[in-house]
Amino acid sequence: MRTITITATFLLLPLLGAAEGRQEIDLSGPGWKLWRDAEAAWKDDDIIPPPVDLATLPLHPPTGGWATLDHAAGAVACAVPGTVEEYLGDGGGPDSVKDLQGVSWFWRTIDIPADASSKRISLEFDAVRQRAEVFLDDRLVGYDVVGMTPFGCTLTATPGRHRLAVRITNPGGRYDWQDEGRLAWGKHFIPMGRAFGGFAGGLKLVLREPVSCEDAWVRNTPDPHAVVVTVTIANPGPTPVTRDVLVEALAVDGGASVTAPLTKTVTIPPGGTTVEIPLNAPQAALWDLEHPRLHTARITLREGTRVAEVLTRTFGFRWFAPEGVGENAMFRLNGQRVMIRTAISWGFWPITGLYPTPAMAERQVRVAKELGLNMLNFHRSPGHTVVLDEADRQGLLYFQEPGGYVSVGEDPVGQALARERVMRLVRRDRSHPSMIIYNFINEGWFRWGADKNPALLAVHRSDLQAAHALDPSRTYVYTSAWIKSKKDMEEEPAKMHLRPYDTTVHMNGWFDNHRATGPMVYRPVIYKGPDEFYARTTNLKEIIYHGEEGAMSSPPRLDAIVKELDAAGRPGWDGAVYRQWQAAFASFLDRKGLRSAYPTVDDLCQTMSRPSFEHQARK
Repeated sequence: MRTITITATFLLLPLLGAAEGRQEIDLSGPGWKLWRDAEAAWKDDDIIPPPVDLATLPLHPPTGGWATLDHAAGAVACAVPGTVEEYLGDGGGPDSVKDLQGVSWFWRTIDIPADASSKRISLEFDAVRQRAEVFLDDRLVGYDVVGMTPFGCTLTATPGRHRLAVRITNPGGRYDWQDEGRLAWGKHFIPMGRAFGGFAGGLKLVLREPVSCEDAWVRNTPDPHAVVVTVTIANPGPTPVTRDVLVEALAVDGGASVTAPLTKTVTIPPGGTTVEIPLNAPQAALWDLEHPRLHTARITLREGTRVAEVLTRTFGFRWFAPEGVGENAMFRLNGQRVMIRTAISWGFWPITGLYPTPAMAERQVRVAKELGLNMLNFHRSPGHTVVLDEADRQGLLYFQEPGGYVSVGEDPVGQALARERVMRLVRRDRSHPSMIIYNFINEGWFRWGADKNPALLAVHRSDLQAAHALDPSRTYVYTSAWIKSKKDMEEEPAKMHLRPYDTTVHMNGWFDNHRATGPMVYRPVIYKGPDEFYARTTNLKEIIYHGEEGAMSSPPRLDAIVKELDAAGRPGWDGAVYRQWQAAFASFLDRKGLRSAYPTVDDLCQTMSRPSFEHQARK
């Protein structure tokens, strides 16, 4: 496969014909069944990183045979996304859902359209945890064990009704904020993750012509009004073919074109090619934190006068980068200095445990902005597209960590899985204007010997470079925290990073120490004057990024939580815990005759510190 960079003339051509070549059928939502296969063996399985040869894999039908899915005792109706813990848990939290680990089956009937015979057919998964074995009519058609990132599988199927079944294996993990510790599976270690099983994203059936777009994304440049649209076109045939590629940018709010359509005739060799098309829009409104103006890149693949395919990608005209390193280092957004104010999000979600609904995503981003933040961190766990979509719309920046990257140590299979997860996240999120920084490891870069093992450190360095090569427009940081150097611009591995459009692996210029045990809330001693205040630094040459800064905490609003649980109709993975707390505090108010002072439990909780709340809750 080769890359073609286009510097073409602008051709004002109409879009002729209809987009006949691509169909996307959403398989998310209700219509699924879920059954936990408690007797299935899995602990000693071999773990196969991609690429995978399906013909070499052992087949794992349901315990009792395929007919089991027709009358499985304990099977429940569910929706996708969906987790085993949300549907089969009793709401008791970590202690009650550990027994739900292992193998579970999700299945439904799908319809393949009558015109699919001449198309390439695939299933595209947004995210599954952890291992997915995909069966169509009891035949293995897909396998992935990377987890929490997009993957796909090709189908060879006739039009009509088929049973799609996904065997999902959850090997365990963490129910707290950490991503450390070894998660062993069979003979290998896999990246540590949140200890849930199921679909963490949606699923769609895609039908496309043999010659079609495999990927498309929009890359920002230091000129905020200029972007590069990159399109990968597949050609599975034995001979070259010719297609026209037309690209233009349109404003999302009004649909008006902000660039003239740019068309280029491309010869696509067997296998395929990647086309890079620059778009310049001097008059386009820029995306920023207060005015998050979004645009759509519309990509049309045409064979003669026939429109073979149309893809769209949402993006923002903007530029974010660290600048002035070595002299007066700072972040700039569209040429203006920006002070980052962020907090961490652990990747746990109400009811589901593993994934946010669109309403949860909207609330997280909105509340962060209401608190005065301009960024959030996907902390020790991969982020979700639905959250980044909201951040794009509302104007919030994001910092992303893959979770568990260093936990695999020197295990070659674990390293392959950790590397692939990072690469998939970069490919998935390249067009989001809100996504600005990738960090490989939170705090523990030296765990499992990277500080004493040059070969292991070289593996991490190579992965950092590979991610940067996929999308050179962003900053990639090796680790967050535990800088040891005392001098400005002193080199050390904990500072290792790559900057936008700079292939040099820098060992200085990025300074990050965590102070999560800081002052908790504002105190007068924090600021005594312009030369004496908390977090003051004289290091002007390096980017100062405190990845964890003085945590704030407060008791949960139990009445509000219970109200939302009532609306959801099920306790999810830990809802019963909040109900128990709410009932206990309500009883306390009644026993003590405090209802006049505290009409609701939330009135009482607002007067309590978090430690005293947890003490009372345990009582």
